[in-house]
Amino acid sequence: MKKTIFLFAFTSLVCISCKKDWTCSCTYTLDGTAYGNYEINDKSKDDARAMCEAMAISETGDTLVCKIAD
Repeated sequence: MKKTIFLFAFTSLVCISCKKDWTCSCTYTLDGTAYGNYEINDKSKDDARAMCEAMAISETGDTLVCKIAD
C-alpha cells in the first residue's frame, strides 16, 4: 500500500512540473465577446498561467480576461 501511494504521489509531482503546450483563452468581461486563443508552447502550467494572465488588459470600463484552458 505504501508503494502504491508513493508511486501515485511521485507520478503526480512529475506531471505537474511537465512542460507542454497550453491554450490561453481571452474574453471581454463587459459583453463576453471572445477575443482570441493563444498557444503557449513548452511551459509548465504555472508559467503558462502567468504568461496568459499577463495578457489581460483593462480599458474604458471593459476588461480582457485571459485564462489557461484546462
